[in-house]
Amino acid sequence: MRILGNCPFIRSQKCSDSTKRWGDMVFCNVCGSSNLRDFNGRPSAICASCGAVERTRILKTILDATGWIQPGQRVMHLAPEYGIGLFIKNIVGKGYEAFDISPERYPPELNTRLLDLVTGAEKLPSQHYDIVLHSHVMEHLPCNETAVLYHLHRSLKPGGKHIFCIPIHDGHYESDLGNLSGEERTRRFHQHDHIRRFGLADFQNTIGMIFDLKLFDLERLVGATQLRSNAIPEEGWRGVSGHMYYFAEKDDIKLKE
Repeated sequence: MRILGNCPFIRSQKCSDSTKRWGDMVFCNVCGSSNLRDFNGRPSAICASCGAVERTRILKTILDATGWIQPGQRVMHLAPEYGIGLFIKNIVGKGYEAFDISPERYPPELNTRLLDLVTGAEKLPSQHYDIVLHSHVMEHLPCNETAVLYHLHRSLKPGGKHIFCIPIHDGHYESDLGNLSGEERTRRFHQHDHIRRFGLADFQNTIGMIFDLKLFDLERLVGATQLRSNAIPEEGWRGVSGHMYYFAEKDDIKLKE
């Protein structure tokens, strides 16, 4: 894995007003709102206006700093976050394609279409997208996630980028495709509808065996002041975490003949 700094290139849950602030002024860099609230015990974690959480604001930071989203591109966005989806769609126009297993959950502006990755990933066109983007999707799939990641990456054009985020926990990888109760899945995988957990201890032996991943050092990329003003916690500034986005370019896949 490579660390990059100065790079050239909704679930409904209750949230409460935040009492802890990261600086004199904090705001959501996705929609501009200063109405950030505590969420699941994390201070100033969720934007009450657009729903962006820490990892969403990290993604917006990366996209703003790199300028990767450009007019005329074709972008695949899985389980699309509303604010990020609008941001990308406003730049690329008709090239923005949002997909989910339950597209009815999403606002009509995103024009989200049905895609079941378990049965549909292998049918994706090759060398079709400039950007493939997804966050916290792989832990939900009742299938071999390596095969899905391979086919998503196959759909990239030469020079394309595969940008994604997965939840990372202490310990090791574990997966179970069996008929477990929601309570058992929560105990083992941290959420009632998760099929697996990705572990920090063996990350290089799981996702790291699929891609030669690139990681960001966000403090080097944009500076600590901006990160604090967007309520991005320091554990998400660099390295492997459930907040951080990773990316692999077309030739960074290790599954080759």
